[in-house]
Amino acid sequence: MSGLNVTKNYAILCWNVRGLNDGAKRASVRNLIISSGATVVCLQETKIENWNQQLLNETLGPDLVINCTFLPSSGASGDILIAASERFLKLLPMQITEHTVSGRITMLEENISWCITGVYGPQTDPEKIVIMQEISDLKHHMDEQWLLLGDFNLIYSVEDKNNQRVNINMLNRFRDTIDNL
Repeated sequence: MSGLNVTKNYAILCWNVRGLNDGAKRASVRNLIISSGATVVCLQETKIENWNQQLLNETLGPDLVINCTFLPSSGASGDILIAASERFLKLLPMQITEHTVSGRITMLEENISWCITGVYGPQTDPEKIVIMQEISDLKHHMDEQWLLLGDFNLIYSVEDKNNQRVNINMLNRFRDTIDNL
């Protein structure tokens, strides 16, 4: 987000948590959020179908509970949670698609707004093509200052892959999508 004149350091934590149905795991995530000083949190794959105040507090801590938006889990996948510190930021939910959650964040001290989109990408190639179109379509609804983050289940370069199975066509399609944004 270059070009913003910001007087406070904001910390963003983005994490594929691979399930938060266990209380000890929620406590571990909350402790990391608090110790890192995160003011914005984006969690993917929480596997929580119905968020409530108790689950939010156990996972996020008291500073992030009220200022959040989420895409609930559909079975064991497809879920995203975005939260922002109410002491420094206001998060206004904007749009939810099948694989994304978007909001507008206003930095209270600076009175500057920007958009954030959390992504949890699908596994199959046809669905990956759909999510790239979803993300491209979102651009028209977002401010110029826009942060897109999450687990895309796609790679931007061959070096990002931990084995030799690389779908070059999908890699190039994802690279083109990001470059066009």
